[in-house]
Amino acid sequence: NIYARSKLYVIGDTSLNGTLAVTQDASFSSDVHMKSNLDVVRDISLNGNINVGLNAKIYGNTINNGNIIIGMDSSLNGRLYVGRDASFNGNVYIDSTLDVRRDVSFNSQLSVVGNTFLYGNTYAKSNLTVTMDTSLNQKLFVIGDASFSSNIYARSKLYVIGDTSLNGTLAVTRDASFSSNIYARSKLYVNSDTSLNGLLTVAQDASFSSNIYARSKLYVNSDTSLN
Repeated sequence: NIYARSKLYVIGDTSLNGTLAVTQDASFSSDVHMKSNLDVVRDISLNGNINVGLNAKIYGNTINNGNIIIGMDSSLNGRLYVGRDASFNGNVYIDSTLDVRRDVSFNSQLSVVGNTFLYGNTYAKSNLTVTMDTSLNQKLFVIGDASFSSNIYARSKLYVIGDTSLNGTLAVTRDASFSSNIYARSKLYVNSDTSLNGLLTVAQDASFSSNIYARSKLYVNSDTSLN
């Protein structure tokens, strides 16, 4: 054994073929090279950078008070918990489901390749543009104006509670029932037979280009001229 009560200076290389036991602090002013494992029983404090040339395995929690910068791909085989905001400057690819428990804000476009299921209400502050067919299995409520640039097909009844204005032609291929009055500001053309189950009141002149058949009485309250 060698006992040194004070400092031990070694000017050249030193080779220790056995164990080096240090009971107090040890200071290395330069690099330390190890060809085998480094086992540390307690805490380690590194005031500079740590460079790992191969894999690094950490069996406990990793707590970082600063940023984590990863230059290449990262694989997480378990869950990722983020306590605060997370920013992604590139694309995010998810092979499975994305569950969001609170509000989601998209400042740009949202592109969905497959089906979209919305179990709650959908609010759109701007235009809603649908390039293909749209199927509504229940009622459609429109509070403001609605503009349809093409045809509207209704397989069942169409109810209009307020006024209806048609700037073009109204074509009805089957029966039409009106429970109240009909006002026509211009001419009313009927190409086929017309049946009036009530009175026909004409405030001005009436012209009939063909015969008139009356199954009952014909009353004329004023003058009648037969040419």
